[in-house]
Amino acid sequence: MPKDVFVSHSSKDSQIATTICKALEERGIDCWIAPRDIGAGENFQESIVRAIRGAKIMVLVFSGNTNDSGEVKKELVLASQHQLSVIPLRTEAVVPGEAFAYELSTRQWVDLFHNWEVEIGRVGEQIRTMLNSGPAPALAPAPSAPPPKPTVPQGGGIPKIAIMAAALVLLLAVGGYFLFGRNPSPAPTAS
Repeated sequence: MPKDVFVSHSSKDSQIATTICKALEERGIDCWIAPRDIGAGENFQESIVRAIRGAKIMVLVFSGNTNDSGEVKKELVLASQHQLSVIPLRTEAVVPGEAFAYELSTRQWVDLFHNWEVEIGRVGEQIRTMLNSGPAPALAPAPSAPPPKPTVPQGGGIPKIAIMAAALVLLLAVGGYFLFGRNPSPAPTAS
């Protein structure tokens, strides 16, 4: 059964990720986490893809281990493809590598290492708000109408910028003719 929040983490950070997952679940947020939710003998790659596809939000547990994890990078790309909101939680003061910097450049980071209780509470509230807001309503298709007719600028006539651009083009054309277009005078001949 799909869960609303997918918890992504490096395999070396399973204990930290499990603690974060439990803290969110204590706040009423249903999480999916690989060590607990992939059954014995299941294909973990397929399970992860299904979990991401069914989730609405990815909580990314970010550490030095995550920075070096190719698997987490793949999960982040899948989250982007499936339009999941991503909440990056830093568990230590680590600057993201290039792949993560690119993918997470527009995200608000949460530093859990400053004040765990306050920050995990804020994250829980944010997730609940995001889940309760639901998807944006679909826009109704606009009725088909003929395209609007071009309008003439106020004051009638051609805008000054168009006149100045035309004058510049004419000036360049005339200057080019005098520099390059006239036949050069014949070269003097040696006697």
